[in-house]
Amino acid sequence: NFVARQNICQQLDDYLHKTDWTKIDWRAAREIFELAKQEWRDHSPVERKAGKDLQVRFNDLLQELQNRLEREFEKNAQARRVLIAEAESLLNATDLNGAIEKAKQLQRQWKETGMVTPREDGKLWKQFRAACDGLFSRRDQQRADAQAERDRNVSEAEAICDQIDKLAESVTLDTHSAHEQFHQLQEQFEQLGALPKEQADTLRRRYRAVSDHFRQGLNHAQIQARSRRFDSLWQVSEWLDDQEAHWLAGEGAGAPQSLPVTEPLPGQAESVAQQRLKALQGVSAAITESELADNAEKLHTLCLRLEIAGDLESPADDREFRMQFQIARFNRGNAQRDSQLALGELLEQLQVEWLGVGPVAADERQRYSARFRRALQLASA
Repeated sequence: NFVARQNICQQLDDYLHKTDWTKIDWRAAREIFELAKQEWRDHSPVERKAGKDLQVRFNDLLQELQNRLEREFEKNAQARRVLIAEAESLLNATDLNGAIEKAKQLQRQWKETGMVTPREDGKLWKQFRAACDGLFSRRDQQRADAQAERDRNVSEAEAICDQIDKLAESVTLDTHSAHEQFHQLQEQFEQLGALPKEQADTLRRRYRAVSDHFRQGLNHAQIQARSRRFDSLWQVSEWLDDQEAHWLAGEGAGAPQSLPVTEPLPGQAESVAQQRLKALQGVSAAITESELADNAEKLHTLCLRLEIAGDLESPADDREFRMQFQIARFNRGNAQRDSQLALGELLEQLQVEWLGVGPVAADERQRYSARFRRALQLASA
């Protein structure tokens, strides 16, 4: 036993003083430390006096090895504490994706740190894992929140599409209000957050489809509303014609105080009709033949402008006058103003101007009115 212990001491001495400690396998060093203690115990007893100095030597050698191990363990423990601090600092990072990547890098560094004491190993790992788990839990919660938000966005997108589809069916009731509601729904859809990839295309296709459906309905309703307004214009125009005809014939006790408007009139037509009614209410003497002729000529001019705009033929007995009329308007620049308007705009303007023409002899009014309405129908076709 004494000889065996001498060999143990010599082996420890050789190991301690002949090893390159810059390239040491610290796991093997720890095993050698434990193995030396075990073998020392196994080789007992020895003669007390002879073994006393040997025990002192063994203790010194073992302590030297232990000191080296402890210094290494403490260095590694400190490195792990630094990693723990870095991991904990990531918990409140604003860039979560960047923090996750950094945490994965810290985990790789953790694996590369050397050994620590078993007691420190468990304690430090628990702290490091808690920091990483907290960060990953935050990521998982963010993913869950993002998924919940996408689900809400899907529900909102479907609800918006349903509302637009329903709005398309009711657009005829109030085109202005419907257009405002549609604009608001468009903004709501565009402001929606992320949609699930597997549903996004389908939802956007449906949104485009119901939006197109609404626009078609709105356009049709606007056309119908415009048509009703111009129907109302002609009803008011004919009513004013009748009132003026009664006055010219000396019939009636006075002009009415208001227009029989059941449908809103287009553009400035309401103001034009009110002016014509006011003029009728203010008449205190007979209209002269010259004034009637001037008004008839206004109707005649409107017929010509309409026929020219619609590229329509004028009556045969009016063609020479039409040529002179065109030349005169061209010289004054009036023809250019008409040509700058789109045909639809010009047709509407001419109708409003027609509404504003005051008293005309009944036969003249009837003749020009039939001509104007026929030209209007052909130009609008």
